[in-house]
Amino acid sequence: MGSEAFGHFFQKTSKIVERALNLNERYDVAVDYGSAPEDALGDGASAGAGATLRCTFTDAQWTKGRAVTCIDWSHKHAELLAASYSSTTFVSATGGGALRKGAAQAAVDGSPEGVVLVWNQNLVERPEYTFHCQSTVLSTRFAEFHSSLVVGTTYSGQVVLWDMRSSKHTPVQRSPLATTCHTHPVYASHIVGTQNAHNLITVSTDGRLCAWTLDMLAKPQETLELESKQGKAVAVTCAAFAQGEINSFLVGSEEGAVFQARRHGNKAGVSHVLKPEHGGPVTSIDVHPASGHVDFSDLVLTSSVDWTVRLWSTRRKRALHTFSANGDYVYGVRWSPARPGVFAHVDALGMLDIWDLTADIELPAFGTAVTPKNAALNYLEWSRDGQNIGLGDADGNVYVYGVGEALSTPKANEWKAMDRLVTDLSSD
Repeated sequence: MGSEAFGHFFQKTSKIVERALNLNERYDVAVDYGSAPEDALGDGASAGAGATLRCTFTDAQWTKGRAVTCIDWSHKHAELLAASYSSTTFVSATGGGALRKGAAQAAVDGSPEGVVLVWNQNLVERPEYTFHCQSTVLSTRFAEFHSSLVVGTTYSGQVVLWDMRSSKHTPVQRSPLATTCHTHPVYASHIVGTQNAHNLITVSTDGRLCAWTLDMLAKPQETLELESKQGKAVAVTCAAFAQGEINSFLVGSEEGAVFQARRHGNKAGVSHVLKPEHGGPVTSIDVHPASGHVDFSDLVLTSSVDWTVRLWSTRRKRALHTFSANGDYVYGVRWSPARPGVFAHVDALGMLDIWDLTADIELPAFGTAVTPKNAALNYLEWSRDGQNIGLGDADGNVYVYGVGEALSTPKANEWKAMDRLVTDLSSD
């Protein structure tokens, strides 16, 4: 019973039992489907106009003294989300005090610098998978076309790859620490392309973009240096691609500027800078998912430590509106994948705000204090169906909020209403 094989078997089977027990708690096997609708709502997370806490993920061994740096939802299994964590001594280059120092020191207690945990909403007491590496993980992604692979980018510049099919907790592949790859922190990562032709795109804080194949991280397929018109390297803090786009992209910088850029062609590199610039580092950027009959793929949201969120039009090369009803640094902003006029953002006071632009552009439709003692919320990510939001804070907690029907279910003529709003903002 003390063998390694038995240990793996016991870990696997005990998780199956725990999942079944959690499902039994969440699902009433004696439910009366003929009862009044309000009796069938369960935890009430889908009924109202706001959002309701579904579950909180934390682990005394792996998350204490760490800050959440990134969250990503699985493309194949809707109940899975991956969260990356800082080391216990890491301080973010862009987040001010958001990713603050922990009490412990990794060098003393022997814990790994970087951690990625895969959480299961049907297994809340412990992570489904635990991965780690030698450097703080700044971003993590489920590989869209390889459902068992998890990608991480690190403070050292290394790109690492874990495999959920393997019993190893350490990376099965990693890029070398070489001048042909990244040698600066990598906050931005995206997987672009199709099933048969896709790349992992990473951008480091020295402005170097690398394109990788997940089969070989020994050397990037291509590299590109992002420089401003003055020939200065762009200190990239975040990046975003439009849905289905593989060439054009946007990056936010430490200087507060938002740049349009291209990977290929005669004008590869930075092409335009959007005006006006933020008054501080850009903490996140997101392109409208544009999955309806009106094309909003030119609409971009950014957040910044200048306490604002901005709505941009890349077609018009300028900001359309500034949302300034915030009380501190704004660390993350994301469009809803379900409704064209809905987005959410989080800030250093631990607030989650959800906006519905078709209803009001001056005040959020919903807001709530998420964290105890106003711990900063560092990151947010919508689930792919727009029904849930994953949030990460500076104390290592991951929260999953269920979004009410009023903010997650598309409405009639909503796309036309959003189109009219964009037209009005563009004419101002």
